[in-house]
Amino acid sequence: MLRYALKRIVMMIPLLVGITAISFAMMHLAPGDPLAAMVQLDPRIDPEKLAELRHQYGLDQPIWKQYLDWLWRIAHLDFGESFAADHRPVWD
Repeated sequence: MLRYALKRIVMMIPLLVGITAISFAMMHLAPGDPLAAMVQLDPRIDPEKLAELRHQYGLDQPIWKQYLDWLWRIAHLDFGESFAADHRPVWD
C-alpha cells in the first residue's frame, strides 16, 4: 500500500509541472500585456516609468526565469499586487 501511494505521489510531480506550465503559457500567449493596457489608459506614461514597471513586475526577465519566479510565488500563495490604483495584494 505504501509503495502504491509513493508511486502515485511521484507521478503527480510531472502532472503538476505540466499543469502549471500550461497555465503560465496561456497567460503569456494571450494577446497584449498589462503594461500595454496601462499605456492605452494613460498615453502620457514616459518610457522610463514603463521600463521601471517592466522591471518591477519581472517582465524584463527571460521567460524561464519568469516561470520559476511565478511558480515560487504561487507555491507560497503570493499572488502579487493588483493593477488597480491602490495596489493592494490580490489575496485580499
